[in-house]
Amino acid sequence: ALPMPASPNIAARAAGTRVDLDDVRHAFDTLSRRHRHVLVEGVGGWSVPLAGPEPGWVMQSDLVRLLDLPVILVVGLRLGCINHALLTARTLRDDGVELLGWIGNIVDPEGASQPVIDTLLDLVGAPHFGTVGYRHDVDAVLATGVSETLLAEA
Repeated sequence: ALPMPASPNIAARAAGTRVDLDDVRHAFDTLSRRHRHVLVEGVGGWSVPLAGPEPGWVMQSDLVRLLDLPVILVVGLRLGCINHALLTARTLRDDGVELLGWIGNIVDPEGASQPVIDTLLDLVGAPHFGTVGYRHDVDAVLATGVSETLLAEA
């Protein structure tokens, strides 16, 4: 975890460190030996660098391919999300990783437009695993148990 809320390459540089794929691989392998399933959350979007520029750029796609992970795309349902989702889905496929499916995330208190969701259902080209509803009070959600609450919304 890095204290600055920024792209990992920038946050790591500010903290005087570097994201190292060998370290991440070791941690992933350790967790995989202990647990049947390990969920790896991406950071900042598919095309965000994890490290760089010296000695070279390390991208999120490099990590996913190294760990041989399928991807679940989370789509923030707001203006521009159709373009973002379709470009990301295409890039995932072009990068040679499996797009397992997608989840809609309602980020606006007004909700998501059904025509937007319908368009994504038609065009993403992967299963829709559900849509997570907007929550005004995150602390209340966390207090009730995130997974139970979010699954009830999906």
